Amino acid sequence: AYQKIPAFEMPNGEVLYVEYNKESDTLDVGQPTNAGLVAQHRFPYDHNVGLDANLQAVNEKLNELEEYRAELQEAEYGSGMRR
Repeated sequence: AYQKIPAFEMPNGEVLYVEYNKESDTLDVGQPTNAGLVAQHRFPYDHNVGLDANLQAVNEKLNELEEYRAELQEAEYGSGMRR
């Protein structure tokens, strides 16, 4: 059975995929490769709330990270220069 992998499109246009890691009990976020997901970030899974709440928390934390925000400011500045 094919399962849809949750993904977030970041403000800079990068798409990050989320996968639950049973061994570390974390939500791993990163880029998919032929060998599986290459985790760039790991967030502890909160078993007191459901998957949707965990994904929402991960999305909020990712949006706070400089690497995904900085490029957004450049893009906004760049697009403002068009005539």
